[in-house]
Amino acid sequence: MAKMGSYEIQKLKGNILDGFYRKREDDLKVRRAAIAKKNRELQLAPIQYLLDQLPTDMISHADEYVVRIRYTREEDKTNVLVDEKWDYKTDTPVINPQKVSNSHYQNTPDNDLKEELKEEADKLCEDIIELKTEKEEMSVYLNATTSKYTGSLQLRKAWKNEPGLLKYLPAEPVKVSRPKPAKKVVVPDLEVPKFLKTRMTTNLLEDD
Repeated sequence: MAKMGSYEIQKLKGNILDGFYRKREDDLKVRRAAIAKKNRELQLAPIQYLLDQLPTDMISHADEYVVRIRYTREEDKTNVLVDEKWDYKTDTPVINPQKVSNSHYQNTPDNDLKEELKEEADKLCEDIIELKTEKEEMSVYLNATTSKYTGSLQLRKAWKNEPGLLKYLPAEPVKVSRPKPAKKVVVPDLEVPKFLKTRMTTNLLEDD
């Protein structure tokens, strides 16, 4: 069993959450920006003809437009489920509302959502809530599982029916098969030469 350290476990959980939810979160971010862009266009539309007649340097420009979102459901208007700022950014400054204080433009204000976009914004908020809830539940599960099983082999067994999770586990170290020790060769005792007794007898006789 390959025991995993705390850094490896944190990295594993981060990779799983990132793999499961990053693309969806990016899609929601694009939808936020799209609604903010539409809101800006609706806000400027009634005075656009006037803006077009004014010199550029007489109109405030900024590269960011922000819509403040505070989403509640009809059954409970006191419970704010989504409280965010959705922004639309441009590469170069364009005509945008700005706060003015002491005759100086300040930071970008929070603009109200136009009624025409409420249905689309509500749908996006519900999708944000759904994704956030699911991601939190997955995070709780991963924390509990990796606390109980700290080895990659244990996690592999726990997730044996979950290929979507298994692919994030590090590969198990390859087992190197060690060659079996060679059988000990038993060398038989050498037979005493038959002439040994004769030689010993002869030597004794010669000594006499």
